[in-house]
Amino acid sequence: MTMSLSERFDTLSNFCKTKGNQPALIGEKGRLSYEDLGARCQGLYNAMQDAPAGMVLIHGHKELDIVPAMMAATFAGRGFVFADITYPLSRVQQIVETCDCGVVLRTDPLAAQTELTTIDTTTVANTPLQNLRLKAADEETYFYVTFTSGSTGIPKGIPTTRASYAALAGWFEPQNTNAAGGQYAHVNHASMAFDMSMSDIWTTLFAGRPLYLLDHTNTLNPRANIRHITNSTDAPAGGLAATPAFYALMLEDPQFSEKHLPTLLGFWIGGESVPRPLLRDLRSRFPNCEIYHAYGPSEAACITHSQLLSDDDLNSEQPLPLGAPQSGCGVLVKTDDGFKTHGEGEIILVGPQVAACYWPIDHANNTNFGMIGEHRSYNTGDHGHLDADGVMTIHGRIDNQIKVNGFRIELGEIERSAMQVVGVKVAVAMKAQEGCTKGGIILVLSGDMVTEAHIDKVRTHLQRALPPFMVPASIRIEKTLPMSHAGKIDRKSLAQLHASI
Repeated sequence: MTMSLSERFDTLSNFCKTKGNQPALIGEKGRLSYEDLGARCQGLYNAMQDAPAGMVLIHGHKELDIVPAMMAATFAGRGFVFADITYPLSRVQQIVETCDCGVVLRTDPLAAQTELTTIDTTTVANTPLQNLRLKAADEETYFYVTFTSGSTGIPKGIPTTRASYAALAGWFEPQNTNAAGGQYAHVNHASMAFDMSMSDIWTTLFAGRPLYLLDHTNTLNPRANIRHITNSTDAPAGGLAATPAFYALMLEDPQFSEKHLPTLLGFWIGGESVPRPLLRDLRSRFPNCEIYHAYGPSEAACITHSQLLSDDDLNSEQPLPLGAPQSGCGVLVKTDDGFKTHGEGEIILVGPQVAACYWPIDHANNTNFGMIGEHRSYNTGDHGHLDADGVMTIHGRIDNQIKVNGFRIELGEIERSAMQVVGVKVAVAMKAQEGCTKGGIILVLSGDMVTEAHIDKVRTHLQRALPPFMVPASIRIEKTLPMSHAGKIDRKSLAQLHASI
């Protein structure tokens, strides 16, 4: 039976009392032991007792105080939402209004001022941890809210309940722990505002392991990240979950290898299309590693599928398998004949990990949520296939299909084909802006070994592999692709750089 989030936080409280000086959080500018973590949590919990009701806004960057602030909010029976100091004040205010925040815990003194009651965490003293337990017994209480921008242009809040997160932790925490050798640290690189950080933080702390907090401003500086995770001899790194774009950048540094990181042997990769050459490079650098192909949207607590890949998977040319859904979620496929347990169409997630809606409640995209039987459902917008055993493969985004000269084209198919050329680690296809004289498709290649000679190689390969109408009109090279704080390729910024042919 899945442990409730209340039970998991009881376990975490016990770790704070019994693990003493064992490392819990290791940041760029310091560390907190489990004892420190409990003392920071208790101090912040006490400081917010007289604060106005409502959700807690946590405003900062990647400071160590962020995690105990999240814990304090949870123990106080409140949900929390994080806003990075890089956000414009207008977006912060929108988050405050959408979530009905009553207080802000400011972990960076330079964070923009809001009209909320503000607690500067740097002025709050440590207090020995007492017998904190979650106030609300109802597991449908909101645990946290993450925000993402959508096609409507209005940021969407995704509220995750305690029950939804407990369903995720029920299967991901043991997988994460076992793949990391049972005791080693997990490495978190994404912004605290993103779902990947939530899956990293809590499943690691619930197991009593250390957690590295990398500053995502170092995403383009792999050596700085390597220095960080090799600087603590009492907390060797065992696991990392990241996007293909982040792994591609890390692999540009020869020190990202089993020789320099001998315990870092558990890798989860997902969030966008995963190129096989990248996986083979990762296996070459870390011959004894386990690589999990992961899938899941923020609307289902980040991860619903996590398939351990074999060497055959890494060398096949078939779509990468994602396996069957984990225990926290189910999956159906929406075909022309309705919802099916196998076939090809839009992937529909069903079950306890799925959120109920977006905030604000009148957001236009709330039509993607519903009920199938007694379970919540979410229409992902991903085009995929389920075989008779429920094994899932993803072919691309439904909204990544475009029309060029009357032909419907799946951009992901062009990208996957281009990445079959040796040396091409990342390929991004996009439609040229309207009004260009040539029209058609632009393909951007990236990789530390990509040269001008690859343009002709890729074009020749695509001409053999694809119909003529799918061959890009222009192929270009970008050594470094723009990336978001979540570690994903920033396709919008890339399109602005390569808008015309």
